[in-house]
Amino acid sequence: MQTVTPLAKALDRKPVLTEKISQDAWEDGVADLRSVVGRRIRAGKPAVLCSHGPVLPALLSEIALATGTVHGSYVSSAADLETGAFSVVHVSATNPGSGIISIETHAPKV
Repeated sequence: MQTVTPLAKALDRKPVLTEKISQDAWEDGVADLRSVVGRRIRAGKPAVLCSHGPVLPALLSEIALATGTVHGSYVSSAADLETGAFSVVHVSATNPGSGIISIETHAPKV
């Protein structure tokens, strides 16, 4: 919540917490990335999904799967982030099954 609260405040949005993509759920084997990602992709609206390092490769893989994207090294690279970095995954709002359009990765400014 700490990570997304400043953005949520700037956008005048209320963050929604789900344990389904948390590191704790991942480590306990009870994460449900597929349902969270699938719901967000089907909604066709911009969304912020925030989790931690160990979960990110699977989270990006689920986005690729949900959008019909061929899994390549670019998906893995987008998940290999230093602390404070983030990736923006662009998909079509009207045709999400057409695959990931692009991925931007941003490093923290220190």
